Amino acid sequence: MLPESYNSIDSFRHYLLDLFSGDARLADCAGASEADIATIQEVARQTLAERSMGWSSSLPPLYIGYLKYFGSNDGPIDLCEDSDSSAARVLAYLERSKKKDWAVLPENCVLIGIRALGFARCLWYDKVGSEPKVAINDGDDITEIIADSFGTFLYRETWKHRFYGKGTIYLHRSKDETLDGIATVVEGMGFERTFFSDEFFYTAEHGGVKLLSRIESDRSRVSLAGDDEWQLAKTAEKLRKALGMQQQS
Repeated sequence: MLPESYNSIDSFRHYLLDLFSGDARLADCAGASEADIATIQEVARQTLAERSMGWSSSLPPLYIGYLKYFGSNDGPIDLCEDSDSSAARVLAYLERSKKKDWAVLPENCVLIGIRALGFARCLWYDKVGSEPKVAINDGDDITEIIADSFGTFLYRETWKHRFYGKGTIYLHRSKDETLDGIATVVEGMGFERTFFSDEFFYTAEHGGVKLLSRIESDRSRVSLAGDDEWQLAKTAEKLRKALGMQQQS
């Protein structure tokens, strides 16, 4: 979970402006309409009440803030990547699904990104009164849990889309490692865990090098990014040897 000091939309907006200072895409950011935000809140309330035998829960305040400032166009955040997270598109998709009787959501979930090239994204309320996790869903099946909270997801994806892209170095090995094990090694080499690291993705930084790690069904993976290509390559080689990994060609 996020530290409380980061768990507000104002804190996130400051973080975004610092991270993408000078990026022209910031000017494209636009919020959803008040009507669409209110409708999403009501749809969420009804969905949770219907699917949870009367259990209702509110949306995370940071998600409401995201909709207010970025719910029409989120610029460089690109929150759901190959899934559209705009409020209007989410609502339109839900309306179409009613008419076509599509299986859209698993139990106790609220849609936040519609299926496009990839699967949809949703908030999964797995425990009464707890912060919902973020999941990838294929219709009414959850295929993967990807964040312990919406706030973690928002900060991590924003950070990832600032640093990861062309030049990223990918390391991997067979699934015989844990995120805690990887963290022990890399923190011993000077990396510091970010405040949005969680049990699903380990994220850390050391100087100008950024590190993201996850455990998949058959692989342990580490991705490294940074603006200094020489420093990045040197660090990647040290980590490759320390972790016993291979570099993806």
